[in-house]
Amino acid sequence: MGAFKLEGNVSSHIKQDIIKIGEKLEFKATNGDMSDFHINDVSAKYKVISSIPSIDTSVCYTQTVKFNESMKDYSNARLITISRDLPFAQERCCESFKDEAHFLVSDYNYRDFGIKSGLVLIDSQILPRAVIILNEDNIVEYLEIVDPIGNEPNYQAVHDFLSNKK
Repeated sequence: MGAFKLEGNVSSHIKQDIIKIGEKLEFKATNGDMSDFHINDVSAKYKVISSIPSIDTSVCYTQTVKFNESMKDYSNARLITISRDLPFAQERCCESFKDEAHFLVSDYNYRDFGIKSGLVLIDSQILPRAVIILNEDNIVEYLEIVDPIGNEPNYQAVHDFLSNKK
C-alpha cells in the first residue's frame, strides 16, 4: 500500500460541505479510556477544537503541544484535540504533557465529528488540520482550515480571538 500524499489545496479533498461560522456543531467521540466523549458535556465559554490528521506526525504533535501549553492562559476556554488515531496512540504520544484541562479524543469509531463538520479528506478518511472555536452553545465562532496541510495553524489568531473574549 502506498503512502498517502495530499496534492493541491485541502478544500479540493473534502467531499461534502463544511461547517460554517454561525452553525451549531455537536458530536461524540471516544476518550482515551474508550468511554464516550460528548461535546455537550464540556462546560466552557469557548471550546477550542484542534483537528489533526495524526498525532504520530511532527506537525500534529507540535500543534498539540503548543495548544496544550498556551491554552492554560485562558480560563474561559477548554482545549479538545481530535484525530482519527486510535485512543491508545493519542494517549501514548501525549502522556508526558497532557493535563485534565485538555480533552484528547478520537473520531475513529463514530466518525461523528468528521461527518457533522464535513472535515474529512476523501482519499484517506483522516481529518484535515483545522481549528474550530465553539461558544458555550456549540455555535462555531471561529474556523481555520490549514492549507497546505503540512503547515501549523495560526496560533496568534486563536490567541487574539480568545483574548478579545476574556
